[in-house]
Amino acid sequence: NANDEGEKVGQSFTLSENSDVKVVYVSLDKNGAPGDNIQLTIQGDSSGAPDGTPVGSTVTLAGGSISSGSWNQYAFTLSTPASLTASTTYWVVLERTGATSAVNYYKIEGNNAGNPYANGLARILKYAGSWDGAFNNTTSDIEITIATLVPAGRVLQSSALSNDQRTKNFIGFAKSTVATAASVEVVIAGLATLSALSAGSLYYMSDTL
Repeated sequence: NANDEGEKVGQSFTLSENSDVKVVYVSLDKNGAPGDNIQLTIQGDSSGAPDGTPVGSTVTLAGGSISSGSWNQYAFTLSTPASLTASTTYWVVLERTGATSAVNYYKIEGNNAGNPYANGLARILKYAGSWDGAFNNTTSDIEITIATLVPAGRVLQSSALSNDQRTKNFIGFAKSTVATAASVEVVIAGLATLSALSAGSLYYMSDTL
């Protein structure tokens, strides 16, 4: 953790594929009893700083819901997801809705040890109006987790509990036999639409990959 202060805090990030961001989790604490709220937006990039234009909806978290004296993760759920493009820099920007205070204020957990997230950095909008490197350096990050919606039509593996690649990568049963690279409907739960299988019976997957 490290200490710094400003009017707004931003964390840049990139995604490896086009995605719709639905929830952003941020580690927060507070000092005193601030009576306002925290607002989160996702913004584009302008010369290495947030561009000021929200992508998707703006989310407000009630300040009263934030506990004091310990770090906890809080979910900011976007009513309209932010549709983001792969390999493009975006910013998560947090600010309070009320006036700044030296006594009653919110804290955002950060890390300035060894650039923990190499594809982004944290910046703070200082009171003078310029975005500076957070925590007095350019290799700091704030603690956030970004949750995206699963794209339509994608099938995910049903379990990753096994170290065996045949089961680790198993996602379901194909409903029919098809040629290599052809599309097929996959059933990932239940046996109602499958034939020649009985519920409760033991079956084995083929060793053929």
